[in-house]
Amino acid sequence: MTKARDIADLGAVTSRLDTVGASDGALSNRNLIINGAMMISQRGTSWSPPSDGYTIDRFQQYQAGGGVIYYEQSTDAPDGFRNSLKLTVNTADTNIGTGDYYYLRHNIEGYNVAQLSLGTSAAKQFTLSFYVKSSLTGTFSGAFQNASVNRTYIFEYTINSANTWERKTVTIAGDTTGTWSTDNTAGLRVAFDLGMGAGFDGTSGSWTGTTKYSSTGSVKLVGTASATWQITGVQLEVGDTATPFEHRSFGDELARCQRYFYQTGNDNTPKYTPMATGWWRAATGGAAVQTHTFLPVQMRATPSINVTGSNSQYLQSGSQSSTCTYHALNSVSTNQVVWLDWNPAAAAATNGISCVVGASTTEAQWLRFDAEL
Repeated sequence: MTKARDIADLGAVTSRLDTVGASDGALSNRNLIINGAMMISQRGTSWSPPSDGYTIDRFQQYQAGGGVIYYEQSTDAPDGFRNSLKLTVNTADTNIGTGDYYYLRHNIEGYNVAQLSLGTSAAKQFTLSFYVKSSLTGTFSGAFQNASVNRTYIFEYTINSANTWERKTVTIAGDTTGTWSTDNTAGLRVAFDLGMGAGFDGTSGSWTGTTKYSSTGSVKLVGTASATWQITGVQLEVGDTATPFEHRSFGDELARCQRYFYQTGNDNTPKYTPMATGWWRAATGGAAVQTHTFLPVQMRATPSINVTGSNSQYLQSGSQSSTCTYHALNSVSTNQVVWLDWNPAAAAATNGISCVVGASTTEAQWLRFDAEL
């Protein structure tokens, strides 16, 4: 990119400042999308499809029907980007039922969309921009929705050339009606249609009080075997102008993602990799071991806990070792410390003696904390 273009882009942002006001934050913290550059992928790098719906951090897939879409974090990306999320139709659905659905969704927390004043007479315009590449061409669609999915705005974009990165922008007039959350629950949902049944089709270009995800006649990606679709550089910002993508540091983006999902453990590393530390205590329901884990950031809400791989962990306490299994979440303190109870297989050691819980095998074992929207 030339210096002249850099100056022109800065001028465009400055012009937007004059239009929407400096308080809207033109030069930093513009992007309401987390992980729009597809850099963070705590759950892995490929899914076929994922059992919990999540692919790259903050992007969740939904599919119901005869088709199957595979997902992967790809290094194929436009200039200035390292990664994209790539979708490949593994099994085509050539007869999509009325109630079938295939879509990718990103949920934005209410705290972060409060500035849009949705549901009021002061609702602001906002602009979505992204880079997309597909083996198919034509008119594609997506939708903006509230948490209850009873307010919907269907948008369209056109892919002009197959297998070519293209940047798309969509500007939306803020919804002046409906109920929109401005707390730590889902405030605004952004969905990309991958092939919806006729029951989810609607007309693009306006807010409606219906549950829709796609425009009538738009391309059904899942209907074509081996079709591909990729996306990166996803940005949502206040105003009617798509500014240059806001690149954040890897560490900054990771911390934002960890508000919703965090894991600690091992990925095919040697046995005994520590997952949590704690001590023996008087048994409560068989849970004679309590450990604590320090979370890197304060999570959105009390997380659910999941132990991946075989739920049999290694327990070491002084000279005594055995296996143990996760029992329950004990509590989460305000300073981001999670207390967990475990059931040891061995007889109780001395109360108060320290211990460590780690991976018991060489397979991937993770202790996952989930506070997704």
